[in-house]
Amino acid sequence: MGGFMKKTSQRELDPRDALLLKQTEELRLHLLGIDGIRERVSSRAHELYERRGADHGRDLEDWVKAENEVLSPLIEQKLELSRKTSEGTARNVTPTKRLSRKPN
Repeated sequence: MGGFMKKTSQRELDPRDALLLKQTEELRLHLLGIDGIRERVSSRAHELYERRGADHGRDLEDWVKAENEVLSPLIEQKLELSRKTSEGTARNVTPTKRLSRKPN
């Protein structure tokens, strides 16, 4: 029985993608908590509003676009730095030798 509410297949989120999404959202929230960055987003959203002829009712669209324009480069930069740091740390880690116990 097909029914019109037939469930469509959903792609499962790869654990690495889920981690990246979580990191991105954490960075987004952190960056928006910084007054200077939040002000840049707000100013850009206002510019977009004015560029559209000050047409009301699309404030969320303006904010999201402004947030994307301002935050995306910063988030990408921080994620790249984090990736490079973890790669460097992983290369500098040397395996430890197991201490063998001698029989008494």
